Amino acid sequence: MTNKIEGVILAGGQGTRIYDVSKGAINKPLLEIGGIPIIFHVAARYLVANINTINILTGWSAKEFEQRFWDKLSLIRKNNHFNSLLKDADFKIIDSGDITDTFARLRCLNSRKSERFLITYGDTITDLNINDAFTKSQK
Repeated sequence: MTNKIEGVILAGGQGTRIYDVSKGAINKPLLEIGGIPIIFHVAARYLVANINTINILTGWSAKEFEQRFWDKLSLIRKNNHFNSLLKDADFKIIDSGDITDTFARLRCLNSRKSERFLITYGDTITDLNINDAFTKSQK
């Protein structure tokens, strides 16, 4: 078993619970908090824990999500703080289908994932110390 851990972010839903804000025009993980899309706040947790390979599983509106993601990443990399955090990031966007349940989305990873990976939703912001969580789970 390899020690490498990859991150997985589920970002394929239709955002129906936040439709009043998004008006269906943007994927929920791309909504901004403090000028930064939520998905980059989520990715930052992985990057701080030296989990640099981050697989993003999209679905609904996948092409638009991908275009907006790369456009936002390009802008965010101009910010010195985020640029240093993102410099080693290896984002992979995988379209898992328009209407797909969570398990089917994960099957899209196939051999792309390492033996160990951490999964979170694209709108879950936490202050969890990932390194501590993995250390405690191995005791």
